[in-house]
Amino acid sequence: MTPAAALERLDIGNHRFVDGKRSHTYRERERRTALVEGQSPFAVVVGCADSRVPPELVYDQGLGDIYTVRVAGNTVSDPLVMGSIELALLAVAPAAVVVLGHEGCAAVTSAITAADGRQLDGHIPAVVEPILPAVAAASQSPDDQRLRAAIDANVRQSVAQLQANDIVREAIRRDTLAVVGRVYELHSGRVVPVN
Repeated sequence: MTPAAALERLDIGNHRFVDGKRSHTYRERERRTALVEGQSPFAVVVGCADSRVPPELVYDQGLGDIYTVRVAGNTVSDPLVMGSIELALLAVAPAAVVVLGHEGCAAVTSAITAADGRQLDGHIPAVVEPILPAVAAASQSPDDQRLRAAIDANVRQSVAQLQANDIVREAIRRDTLAVVGRVYELHSGRVVPVN
């Protein structure tokens, strides 16, 4: 599958999801059994851990179609996250990597809170630290647009970090991989590009 075809397949699946016409509503026993021997997902989705944004559902894909890496704030700077993506690229050669942010992201909201000088508890500072540069990039946005601007900037930042990775860059150079940013809109269910 080409990178363009992989992205089109995701877009078409999201249109089915938005229209309430999902085709992958059942997880067939035959498909599960076939995947015992191996997997060949056509895309990697780096998504937020938020329960409202499961990539397989919002893209209407079935078992084994998407290699999903989820972490609060959909960041890729952690070596375990980047290593998981690299493993997918080397083991199953997907045609696309999508960084999938979403509206109302608590991790980005917490990063804004931290950037405004408020203390965060527990291990939450480790979650928001990689997001702080995106918050800084959105600092000139009007208050009512700051969260969305930071969400978009955070997605762009993760895309740039992926594109700078040696393994990812080589796949892009060979035209076997596309790396893109998207944001899930909570009210509409649409997945939209981030420029």
